[in-house]
Amino acid sequence: MIYAQRVKELELSLLAKDILHSLIYFDIFNYPLKLEEIHANSTLKGVGSLQLKEEIDKLVELGIINNIDEWYFLYNNASIITDRIKGNKRALSHLKLARKIGRFMSWFPFVRAVLISGSLSKGYMDKKSDIDFFIVTAPNRLWLTRTSLILFKKIFLLNSKKYFCPNYFIDTEHLKIKEQNVFTAKEINYLIPVYNSSLYDDMLQSNEWRSYYMPNFTHKRQITYSGTVWIKRQLERLLSGPLGERLDNYFMKITEAFWKRKFRHQFPNAVDVQCSKHVSKFHPNGYQNKVLMRFQQNVLRLESLHQINLN
Repeated sequence: MIYAQRVKELELSLLAKDILHSLIYFDIFNYPLKLEEIHANSTLKGVGSLQLKEEIDKLVELGIINNIDEWYFLYNNASIITDRIKGNKRALSHLKLARKIGRFMSWFPFVRAVLISGSLSKGYMDKKSDIDFFIVTAPNRLWLTRTSLILFKKIFLLNSKKYFCPNYFIDTEHLKIKEQNVFTAKEINYLIPVYNSSLYDDMLQSNEWRSYYMPNFTHKRQITYSGTVWIKRQLERLLSGPLGERLDNYFMKITEAFWKRKFRHQFPNAVDVQCSKHVSKFHPNGYQNKVLMRFQQNVLRLESLHQINLN
C-alpha cells in the first residue's frame, strides 16, 4: 500500500511515459526490448541514449520496469527473454531463405519491389510464423501480378504459405499508406527491402507521417537485388497493352467477389482486407485492430497496476 502510494505521488516525466508506451506495445508480442530498441521506438525526437538510460533506471528502481542483463520488460516473466533469443536465432537462419524467395518473386511480371514484412522483418520468428512479403507493382497491373504469384503458390507449393506469403500489394503510383497509426508506422519502418531498395526509399518519403510515431528510427542499408530477367521483360511487353489491362480488371473483380462472399462481415469498410485497383491487402483476422485495441487495454492495465497516468 505504501509502495502504491509512492508511485501515485510520483508524476512521471514525458520521457518515462514514452518509454512505457514502447514497452507496452511490444509486450503484446511478449517481446522484451534492448536500450537501443526503446530509443528507436520512442516518439520523442532528439532523446539521447544517456538521458534515456537514466529515465529507464528510475523506472526500474520504482519497480515499474523489470531488467535482466540488456533486456527490459514490464512484468516478472523472464521466460520471454529465452523465447525472444530463440526467435531471433530462428529468424536469422530464415532470412537468407527469405531473400532468395524474394529474388524469385522479383522475376514475376510487373513486380517493381519486394520487401520482407511481418515478424521476420523485425528479426523474430516462432514455429508458427510465415515468411511474409510486401510487393510493389507497376501501375494498373497489381492484380495480374498478385494472381500470378498466388497461382504459383497454389499449383507448385500446394497453397502452403509458410515460406511464400505475399499478402500486401500496392503500386508505384500509390506508395502512401492510408492507415496512419503506430501499428502501420512500425510495419513500414521495419520492412526489409530485397529487390529495388530505391523504390523503398521512395515509399519512406511518401510516408513521412511515420516519423511522428518513430522520429529516432534509423534504417539500415540493405543489400538488394536489381535487374530484370529476360522472360519477365518479354511477358511485360506482351501484357503491356489492352490484354494486360483486361486481365488485371478481371482478376480484381473475381478476387473481390470471392472475398466479399468469404469475408462479408469485413466489407465494405475493411482495414485488413482491402481490394481496389491500387491496393490488395489480405489480413482477414483483423490483426491491426486487435493489436491497437490490445495496446489501449494494456495501457489501462499498467495504469491500474501502478496507479500512474500514461496520457
